[in-house]
Amino acid sequence: MCREKHHENETLNYYCQDCKVCICHKCGQTRHATHTKVDIKQAAEDQKLKMADLVQEMKVDIAEHMTQMEKTTEMLKKNGDKIAAARNKVLTTVEELIRVLKEHEIAMVTKLDVIEN
Repeated sequence: MCREKHHENETLNYYCQDCKVCICHKCGQTRHATHTKVDIKQAAEDQKLKMADLVQEMKVDIAEHMTQMEKTTEMLKKNGDKIAAARNKVLTTVEELIRVLKEHEIAMVTKLDVIEN
């Protein structure tokens, strides 16, 4: 029902495309007389079609974003695997260097002991 003063008993049968509001017959003849008006049911159908198109566009966008997220997640996992492999390589290399240095230390101390004796 219309909310305008003296129109309270009028049903909203039209949609003013200029003002983007639903109006009654009396509003259409007064305040909105020079505006573009359409039947409220037609306006509702037009809006439903627009919303359906928008929903479809959003579904496509969501699918694209989901695909990108899956790719990003896979890249993150691969990078994590590469970092773990690099970490293991560093640890192995350092342990090997420490082993070689310890062997060298023992050999040098042994030589020094021989020289000293």
